[in-house]
Amino acid sequence: MFLEMVKDMKTKYDKYWGAYNKMNDFMYFVVLLNPTTKSPFLLHAFKKMIGYMEPSLTPTGIDIKTRQMVRDVENRMKNLFMTYLERFDNASQIVIDVDDDNDFFGDFFVREVATRIQQITSSKLIRKRI
Repeated sequence: MFLEMVKDMKTKYDKYWGAYNKMNDFMYFVVLLNPTTKSPFLLHAFKKMIGYMEPSLTPTGIDIKTRQMVRDVENRMKNLFMTYLERFDNASQIVIDVDDDNDFFGDFFVREVATRIQQITSSKLIRKRI
């Protein structure tokens, strides 16, 4: 019985925490919102996870990868907050077309896709200039 419980716990751990590249960013948002941790803790945790899961990376490679990961999480959290402002802040100057279904997360993912497209487009433009 105990063994079955441990197996279930391990399965759930692997699902939510087992691989940093498969984790939902909302799990990282919790760390950013915790007043005792913030971004430096997230950077430290990413370094530990990547160092353990990708031992072939050099310390410089780990540092570059973790800083990019923290930026990505912070940008996604910013998009989530901006979606919130657009939908619920009456003083906001930004107006979006909101369906009656009140699909907050749908709006968030639309903003995410637009941000990713903008990042890809700008990186292609930078490469063309070089």
